[in-house]
Amino acid sequence: MRALSEIIRIVMASCTSCSRALQKNEILQWVFVQKQPSQRFHWRALATRLLALAVVLVMGLWGVQPSLAASNEQVRVVGRLPMQLSTTERQEFEHQTMDLAKITRAEDGVIQYSCNADIEKPGTYVFDEIWPSEQALNDHLNTDHFKQWWAWVEPHLNGDLVINIADTRQFHSVS
Repeated sequence: MRALSEIIRIVMASCTSCSRALQKNEILQWVFVQKQPSQRFHWRALATRLLALAVVLVMGLWGVQPSLAASNEQVRVVGRLPMQLSTTERQEFEHQTMDLAKITRAEDGVIQYSCNADIEKPGTYVFDEIWPSEQALNDHLNTDHFKQWWAWVEPHLNGDLVINIADTRQFHSVS
């Protein structure tokens, strides 16, 4: 994991594009949707951007619109996870994901948590989650059970990970 000072440097270097994304309410697209020269670089860049975004939200570096973190409102997450899996790997993914869902429901305070196979795009899974707050979601993303699941999933990704997160009152406006 990168040192905090390096993350802050990355945030400051990304300030212009991040600030524009915040002003347009497109911050999640800035973080998650990017073209990749190679998957390894792509996911490292994604992790760096997520950490940079967390620093931005926590430190309040921009005086633009308040983030979801400032709100105690429920947040909804819809994520599309394209995977390249053999039959055996698909069974292992389903097993790992069912375990993750069971632990998440029992320990992380999630309101709704589901993962479904996309019937139009084989190998793509759609997560639909409702969290009591963005802080609860962030806490979940930092749990050992999520990190262990992600370590198994990441090498099997096959394309762009697209995630939309919004206050449930405004979810209809996320495209």
